[in-house]
Amino acid sequence: MPGAIKFDVTCRAEPIVQASSGEAQPSATFFGDLALASQILIGEPAQAIAPIIARAHATSLAEGRKSFIQQNGWSASCYTDPRGSSMRTLCSVGRIPPG
Repeated sequence: MPGAIKFDVTCRAEPIVQASSGEAQPSATFFGDLALASQILIGEPAQAIAPIIARAHATSLAEGRKSFIQQNGWSASCYTDPRGSSMRTLCSVGRIPPG
């Protein structure tokens, strides 16, 4: 995909989609595209995923640490780096492996 958003898909025991951005506060497009990719990969509605990703990102910014939220068999996490590295935001959504 063109632009500053980079997506990676990993299919291990359970699928994970990860998006990174050079911005500490990415655009709504970043979160919308991640929610849509997550819907395709893990089967949850994008409308259910988007607010969880947004909450994980807001928590990460506010607390200066990785934020991880579990939700009905899947999880969302975000990490932000306010120091200005080339990757300032990294968020992922994936199925939680059973067991």
